[in-house]
Amino acid sequence: MVLSLSQIKTEKELKSVTSLSEKKFKELSILFSNTYHKIYGNSIEAMQQNLDKDFVFSTTDNLFFLFYIKLFAYK
Repeated sequence: MVLSLSQIKTEKELKSVTSLSEKKFKELSILFSNTYHKIYGNSIEAMQQNLDKDFVFSTTDNLFFLFYIKLFAYK
């Protein structure tokens, strides 16, 4: 089973998985989204609409969640 951001319901759960508060996670997610947009010229959500197909990560928040977990939480 793959853990996804949509499964995290409370700040306590988010903190136990990422060690970040909800506020800090959101701040980092916004920075990640802005950087993604600068690199690719669009957000995941906009690209998904333009291409009219489903992506594995439907939002930049979901991609950041996995990125953060892979790089920082499970070292």
